[in-house]
Amino acid sequence: MVLAAVAANPSTPPDVLVRLAASGRRNIQRAVLTNTSAPPPALLALLRHAPREICWEVPLHPAADDDVYREAAGSSETRTRQAVAGQPDLPADVADALAQDPHHSVRGMLAERTSRPDVLAVLVVDPHRLVRAMAPRNPLLTTDQLRNLAHDPNADVRAAVAAAEEHPLPNDVAETLVADRSSLVRFNLATGGAPPRIKAMLWDDPDDMVATHARQSR
Repeated sequence: MVLAAVAANPSTPPDVLVRLAASGRRNIQRAVLTNTSAPPPALLALLRHAPREICWEVPLHPAADDDVYREAAGSSETRTRQAVAGQPDLPADVADALAQDPHHSVRGMLAERTSRPDVLAVLVVDPHRLVRAMAPRNPLLTTDQLRNLAHDPNADVRAAVAAAEEHPLPNDVAETLVADRSSLVRFNLATGGAPPRIKAMLWDDPDDMVATHARQSR
């Protein structure tokens, strides 16, 4: 209890926090993680010595820096790498590595959160549908990229375009989605932020749920 209190104390010297982070004692390591004054070397020690459920949260710490992100991006734990991918301003080498991550959930998180247009350009054509489906949530997505995703062969991706509130849909994209063969795509269009003119085109949709929600926008 005493060491945990020391680990959680913002006034504890940084070198002490580093030693406590490497202690191998879960409750103490958790206390270090909750300490907003924990320095980057202490966070690195957590990534190297703490159990995985603590490591998952290390990239979210306010003191996490590029070295912490690099260490976490090399973790064998998917959730740790996913946590790194959720940070918007990653160093270029980390973002590039995560864009090639073997797990789609990591690449998908990066597609949603990256602040680098060149990385997003790679992810909008990712082979996994769930990665492409996260891209419409990124405010950096261009109109041309949005238009291409609206014609994606996978309905989940097209539905994500229809649901995206980050981008006003160009008229041609909205009209394409109105005629989509997937009722999920049309439902997302009916319940999302599409303009009234577009929703009016769904009033007589063959799917009753789509039509009902579209009429509610009148």
